[in-house]
Amino acid sequence: MQLFKGVLNDVSQSSFEGKILVRQAAQKTEAFQLNNNLILSGRATANSKPNLEIFADDVKASHGATMGQLDDAQLFYMKTRGFSEEEAKSLLVYAFCKEVLDLITVPSLFKEVSQRAQRYLKRK
Repeated sequence: MQLFKGVLNDVSQSSFEGKILVRQAAQKTEAFQLNNNLILSGRATANSKPNLEIFADDVKASHGATMGQLDDAQLFYMKTRGFSEEEAKSLLVYAFCKEVLDLITVPSLFKEVSQRAQRYLKRK
């Protein structure tokens, strides 16, 4: 499994080129590759090129890429529940990142990365 997420703001740029190679002897392989990007600025750009190269016959594999912005309906909902615009955006960005954070299995590392992400979002 390959899961990559990017959060882009201001004039930031990202470029992703992934590759999963399944050789002929690797029958019954399951492969998954996904690159999601959250674009927070009209000047930020994300480029993505997921790639599968499969030489085996019996394989389950998928790949994909997304680029998107925060959902206006979700922002509106959170604001009607008392969150400021800034708080709502920060929570939605953190929720976007949480899927990757949840893959960290070392508790001390999870805590450190999660705290850094929260501190960063509070500065925005």
